[in-house]
Amino acid sequence: MEEEMDQQISRAEEKCRQQEKERLELDLEEERRRWEAEKVELQASVKKLQKMEANARKDKSKEDSVGNLKRKLENLMQENRKLKSSLTESNTNAAVLKSELTQLQAEFEEKCEDLDRWERNSLLDYVTEQQSLSRQLEMLQNTNKKLNDTNDSLRESLGRGKRSSNRPSRTPSPFLQRDRDGSVMSDYMMTPEPDMSPELLRSLRGSFSSLEDLTACDPGKRKCSNDIDSGHSTMKDPEESDNEFTQSTAISGLGKHSGTESEIDDSKTEAPDSQDEAMESEGEADSQLEHRHKGQGRQAVTTVQRQHSTRVLPQAPRKIVSAGNVAHVAPSRQVPPVSASSQVLSSTTAPADQKMFKVVLAGDAAVGKSSFILRLCKNEFRPNMNSTLGVDFQMKTMVIDDTPVTLQIWDTAGQERFRSIAKSYFRRADGVLLLYDCTYEPSFVHVREWVDAVEDGAPRTLPIMLCANKLDLRNDAIKSGQKVILKGHGEEMAREHGALFCETSAKEGDNVQDAVEKLMRQMMQMDSDETRSNILDLNKKEEKKSKCCGGS
Repeated sequence: MEEEMDQQISRAEEKCRQQEKERLELDLEEERRRWEAEKVELQASVKKLQKMEANARKDKSKEDSVGNLKRKLENLMQENRKLKSSLTESNTNAAVLKSELTQLQAEFEEKCEDLDRWERNSLLDYVTEQQSLSRQLEMLQNTNKKLNDTNDSLRESLGRGKRSSNRPSRTPSPFLQRDRDGSVMSDYMMTPEPDMSPELLRSLRGSFSSLEDLTACDPGKRKCSNDIDSGHSTMKDPEESDNEFTQSTAISGLGKHSGTESEIDDSKTEAPDSQDEAMESEGEADSQLEHRHKGQGRQAVTTVQRQHSTRVLPQAPRKIVSAGNVAHVAPSRQVPPVSASSQVLSSTTAPADQKMFKVVLAGDAAVGKSSFILRLCKNEFRPNMNSTLGVDFQMKTMVIDDTPVTLQIWDTAGQERFRSIAKSYFRRADGVLLLYDCTYEPSFVHVREWVDAVEDGAPRTLPIMLCANKLDLRNDAIKSGQKVILKGHGEEMAREHGALFCETSAKEGDNVQDAVEKLMRQMMQMDSDETRSNILDLNKKEEKKSKCCGGS
């Protein structure tokens, strides 16, 4: 019984345990489900809180941005107030400036009217003076013709008298014994015949004095040369020594007969050694050889020479020093400047449509500038030429595109001591021929210095023709191993400075004419552009003046 009770008890305990276990499992399952639900709810709550936190952060950033915007807006409003005050002040200043501008414009218009009135008066004075000079020139030409007729009659009479004379020794005619009294353009003087009457001698002297003073006025008694030598060069003609000896003899005889002394200041035959003297010499030459006017083009200057059928007048002495009735002719070839009184004998005006340009030759010493100008003007080449002292002057008349043009060529010295003189001539130049020796590198290196000198001395941009001279010597220099300047280097240098370029040979005459023609075409183009610009400015000025007159 006990065992059976124990078994029942154990079964009941086991059954209770089984029931408790099941009930416990159900409770655990229920707790698990509730826990899972709470977990899901907590996760949802966490997400909601995170979202709320993010929204809060966004709201905070928005509040910060709103605060920043408010601060910016306040700053902009303050700046706007400052700008408004500045605008008000600027409007006040503008009104004041406008009133001042109106006053200045009125003064400017008044000045323009005064200037126009002065220009009209000056133009009228110029036209009146030109007409007066034209009338005087016509009178001088008529007088010259009459004197020429008288001269021919006197010569014929003297010739007949000589032929009828039975003297054993004949004295040369006074017309063949005339010589200059010491100046290039001075009157001719005569050596009288022993048996000539004083009345006839005075008549002849008076006739020839007036005749030589008026020679340049008669177009039929002169001829125009293409080149003029200023005499400042050290070059000598082959027959110069003989001519000087003949002139010295004639002048000595003239001094014995007439007792007249002719002196020329030695300082005028010296090459200028300072910039002031160079500018003075240039001003004298320009005043004698050049006169430019807007409405009449440019004037050409030519040499006036006497034309006779039976003789040529003797060459004037270069330098005369009188002492004790004896005149000595110096070996120098320099000519004293022509005085204002004899200017009409040394120059004549070109036609109104003919232009004249001034070109300066520049470059180092011994690059061939004098040979270049000699080849251009006289088509000659002299192997042994002395260096130019100071400046030399030549003229050349050329036809460019069916247009006659006169060229003034100033040959400057390339030595360092004459460099300041050469620079002064760029001031009134129309173009520059810049030469270098293609067989001598330093002359090419110094091209930049010469271009700087041109830019410093000229008041405006000048056309430059860069010439590589002595082209005929380059092949021999290359064969001998000497360093030379090739064409490409010269072209690159010309492009760098905006210049024209050409390789030339003064000895052979290669491209000398072409280089000058190219430079002259560019100078003519610049001159036409400048003239066109002046005309446009004048038209604008007249339009403004007409508007002002119409408005008033």
